[in-house]
Amino acid sequence: MANFIGEFLILFGSYATQPVMIILASLGMVMAAIYSLGMMQRTFFGRQQDTRSVQDLSNVAFGTVLLIAALQIWLGLYPRVVLSTAQPVMNQLVQAAALSPTMPHPPSESLLSSHLTTSQGSTP
Repeated sequence: MANFIGEFLILFGSYATQPVMIILASLGMVMAAIYSLGMMQRTFFGRQQDTRSVQDLSNVAFGTVLLIAALQIWLGLYPRVVLSTAQPVMNQLVQAAALSPTMPHPPSESLLSSHLTTSQGSTP
């Protein structure tokens, strides 16, 4: 489930260029989530096979799990912190794709937003 934000952003950004493929990919993502949740339910709540007891997490292990969970939630709520580090590279890739003579179709308006500038300082 941790990949959901990245998958959503990719699908959202690609919808303008390939809507049919994005709808199919979205359905695949939903089906994968249903499958994995069902598998986790069977794994965690299935019939008990073994009666051995397992010790609880130590305080250090519990703190580590809690820290990782808090970091994951924070990155899910505020992804711009991570995404902003890739912004300069993504701008270069979009500009290179816009100038490529071998493009099968022109880039969508969502890729060429008004805040991007070319090397000459004008907007694309």
